[in-house]
Amino acid sequence: MSYLKNLYKEMDIKLKYPLERMVLRKMRGRGGIKELIRIALPFVLSMLSFTVLGFVDRVFLSWYSIEAVAAAMPALSLTWLFFCIFTGTAGYINTFIAQYYGANDKRHVAKMFWQGVYFSLMAIVPFLLCLPLGRMLINYFHGSAGFVEQELIYFSILMQGGFLAILLQVPASFFSGLGKTHINMYATFIQVIVNLLFDYLLIFGNFGFPQMGMAGAALATVLAWASSVLFYFGLIFQKKYRLKFRIHKLYQFNKVLFVKLLKYGLPNGLSFFVGEMSFAFFNLIIGLLGTVAMAASNIVISIYLFAVLPVFGFGLATSVLIGQYIGRKKRKICDKIIFNVFMLTFIYVFFVLWMIFGLENVLLGVFNKTGLAEFEEITLIAKKLILLFPILLVGEIVYQIYANALNGAGDTKFKMWAIFVITFIFMSLEYVVIVMWGWPIMYIWLLAGLHYFVMGLVLYFRYKMGVWKTINIHGD
Repeated sequence: MSYLKNLYKEMDIKLKYPLERMVLRKMRGRGGIKELIRIALPFVLSMLSFTVLGFVDRVFLSWYSIEAVAAAMPALSLTWLFFCIFTGTAGYINTFIAQYYGANDKRHVAKMFWQGVYFSLMAIVPFLLCLPLGRMLINYFHGSAGFVEQELIYFSILMQGGFLAILLQVPASFFSGLGKTHINMYATFIQVIVNLLFDYLLIFGNFGFPQMGMAGAALATVLAWASSVLFYFGLIFQKKYRLKFRIHKLYQFNKVLFVKLLKYGLPNGLSFFVGEMSFAFFNLIIGLLGTVAMAASNIVISIYLFAVLPVFGFGLATSVLIGQYIGRKKRKICDKIIFNVFMLTFIYVFFVLWMIFGLENVLLGVFNKTGLAEFEEITLIAKKLILLFPILLVGEIVYQIYANALNGAGDTKFKMWAIFVITFIFMSLEYVVIVMWGWPIMYIWLLAGLHYFVMGLVLYFRYKMGVWKTINIHGD
C-alpha cells in the first residue's frame, strides 16, 4: 500500500508541477501580471470613473424627470454613432505610437501625433454635416414618444461640441501608446469631476445657475471634454515631452504617415461605427416599446457599465502591450499577454457580478427618488435584465480582448468586415424579434450578448490563424 501511495504521489507531482510552472512562467516577467497591471490599472480606474459618471448622470436625470432618463441613452448612443468613425481613426495612433516607441523611433512618435491632430481638425466639417441626419433619425423612430423633444436637445448640443471629443482622442492615445496610462487616468478624473459639477449646477439650477434640464446635462459633458483637452495639450508641451520627442518641431503634415493612419485607422473607426450603430439601433428599437421599457433598459445599462467598462480598460492595455512588443520584435510574448488579461478580467468580473447581485435592490432604488407609480414596473423589468449579465459579460470579454489584440497588431481590415457581417445579422434578428414578432425586451438583450460572443469567437480564430504576425505597420 505504501508503494502505491508513493507512486500516486510521484505521478501527482509530475502531472501538476509542469502545469503550475507553466502558469507561473506566464504570470512573471515581460508581458506578465505585474506589467499588465501597471498598464491596465489606470485604464480600469478611468473606465470605473466613467461608469460612476454615467451612473450619477442618469440618477440626476431620473430625479429631474422620467422622460429625461428615457431620452438620455438613445440620444447619447446616436451621438457616439457619428463620433466613432472619427474618434476610432484618430485614436488608432495609439497602436502606431506603441509600435514606434517599442522600436525606439521617437521622431515618428511625434510625427504620428501631429497626423492625428490634423485628421481630427479635418473631421470637424463632415462631422457637423451629420447633425441634420441625426435629428431626422430621432424624429423617425421616436417622433410620437413623449421624450423626443428632450432627446433632440441633448443630441444637438453634444454634436455641436463633438469636435472636442474627437480631438481628445489624440493626446489620450499618445500617452496610452507610450504606456503612461496614469496620465489618462488623471485626465479622466478631471473630466468626471467637471462633468458632475456642472451636471449638479445646470440640470437643477443650483447656486444661481439656470435650470436647463437635458440641455444642462449635455452642456456639462461638452465642458468636461474641453477640460480634458486643455489638460492633455498643456502636459504634452511641457519641457519633458518637448525635449524627448521634439513635439514642438516635428509638426509638419506628412502625407505618407497620414495615408498610413487612414489605411489602418479608418477600418478601426468603421468597426467602432458598426458597433455603435448596433447599440444605437438597440436603443431605438427598445424605444418603440414605450417610456417604461426604455427607462428600465437605460437604468440597467447604467448598472451594466459598472461591470463592463473596466473590461474595456483591460482590452486597451492588451492593445498597448501587444503594440509595444511587436515594435520590439518580440511577437512570442503576445500569447502570454492575452493569457494574463483573461485571468485578471475573469477575476474582476466574478467579483463585480457578486457585488451587483448582492446590491441589486439598492442600485435600482437610487433611481426612484421621485416616487413614480411606474417605477414598480420599471424595477420588475430591470431585475429580469440583470439576470442576463453573466452571458453578456462573457461575450464582451472574449470580444474586447481579441479585438484589441488584433488592433495592436494592425489586423484591422478583417476585424472590420467580421464585425460588419455579424452585426448586420444580429440587427436583423433584433428587428424581427421585437418589431415583427413583438417578443419581450429580454430577448433583444439576450441577442446583444450572443452578438458579442459570436464576434469574439470569430476574432479568436483569426488571432490563432496568425495572419497578424505578417503585418508590419511601422515598417511598411
